Amino acid sequence: MSEKFIRVYKKYDVSKIKPHLMIYGDLSASCANCNHMGVKLENVHCPECNTEFKYISFRNIRVHMPKLQKLIEQRPVAIVDYDDYQKNVGASKAEDFFK
Repeated sequence: MSEKFIRVYKKYDVSKIKPHLMIYGDLSASCANCNHMGVKLENVHCPECNTEFKYISFRNIRVHMPKLQKLIEQRPVAIVDYDDYQKNVGASKAEDFFK
């Protein structure tokens, strides 16, 4: 049987993910830690703040499935669902606002 990607849900603290997250758009990526634009998918560290990318989130994962396969073969990195990430960042900001 061949290996395929399958979603697995695990609890994470979004504040621990953000400093090490690369957000990949259509053509390039940005660093969630410092918001540096133009980061390449091959980068292991942010060229601006030098953070190590341990997590990658794709704005549109279906378009980037071939890149995902190649990326996972090259280096171990956790893939974070972009919608889940955005929702949890928003909820975290709302909680901080009402404290």
